[in-house]
Amino acid sequence: MIGVHYFIQYDPKLTENVLISSVKGFGDPITWFFIMLGFPTAWHFAKNRFDRMEIAKINYDQLVSVVIRVDEKDYNFSGMIDSGNQVYDPISKMPVMFVSINKRRNQLPKEFIQLAEESEEIIMGQTEISGEWQNRLRIIPCKVVGKDHQLVTAIKPDLIIVTTKEEQIFCEKGLISFTAQQLSSEDAFECIVHPKMLTGHRQSVNEPQVS
Repeated sequence: MIGVHYFIQYDPKLTENVLISSVKGFGDPITWFFIMLGFPTAWHFAKNRFDRMEIAKINYDQLVSVVIRVDEKDYNFSGMIDSGNQVYDPISKMPVMFVSINKRRNQLPKEFIQLAEESEEIIMGQTEISGEWQNRLRIIPCKVVGKDHQLVTAIKPDLIIVTTKEEQIFCEKGLISFTAQQLSSEDAFECIVHPKMLTGHRQSVNEPQVS
């Protein structure tokens, strides 16, 4: 504000005789104009900058690495811890994590792809998955935007490992629901981690990993 004001400031001697009677004791009218106009603008700009910094900090703090272990094979994903995810299996009370296969189709088992793309057909009995995966399969009711109730498929992995900057959390009681939709518009993460999954066994990232 001060820099802009002095950049366009005019010579006060040119208008001193004209305005002296009306502005005496109240300062330069251009100064007051810039205060009234510039302060709200500067406040709005600063507030937006601080808000963006806070959002970036929150997102950064919530980003984690996720390993899903199935049949002694590990599948790695980037994840975000979302307190808004409160989906549970109503029978076992296990929390549900949502995982996108959007850009990982060539790297994941065909069963993951099938569960993501043919979930409704599996629920309706129109499509079947192999017997081994049948034992892991769960049908979970949940609420989504625009719909009051919806059924989704999920599997029970052998282990879920969530790694933060400081520690690893080992979750043995959790479910994974696969989706073909992209979960992050900026590809910042591939799965939405249920906060309940952070209550498992913990160890420092510097300690040997528990197998």
